[in-house]
Amino acid sequence: MIGHLRSRQPVAGAACMLLATVGVVANVSGCGRPAATPSAGMPRQGTVPVAGTVRHRGQPVANASLAMQSADGTILARGRTDAAGAFGAVSTYGTDDGVPPGRYRVMVAVSGTQEIEPGVLAPEPPGGFVSPIPRKYASLDTTDLEVEIAAGGATDLVIDVP
Repeated sequence: MIGHLRSRQPVAGAACMLLATVGVVANVSGCGRPAATPSAGMPRQGTVPVAGTVRHRGQPVANASLAMQSADGTILARGRTDAAGAFGAVSTYGTDDGVPPGRYRVMVAVSGTQEIEPGVLAPEPPGGFVSPIPRKYASLDTTDLEVEIAAGGATDLVIDVP
């Protein structure tokens, strides 16, 4: 069972969490910039294709950023789901190049920030944005989601967020 985190200062705590989530999402997704290479500068390992679906309580998670960090912390891959919760590819060293086989910790974050035109963000809804994903999964430091990527790749991976 997943508990709810409480802050002694709920407004400040919620604002900090929103900023942290937006920061993670912007950092992982590239926030409109050309595709970044999260593992650039690291010794390149052979990659395999990875694609699949992110679900929360059995429902697809639309427009989510995901990051996969290797067990030893040296590899960081990223991807993004579409409106149906599917991700068609994951990028490690370049755009859509897949990931090296191995065990990965997985972060999934959904940001309520929407760009309505270049450089202009939509206003925050009344009461603030509430992510459909529990907070613990929005950080590689707190998530307990893990996947194993086999040497042949994983083109039908399902990431189930409790």
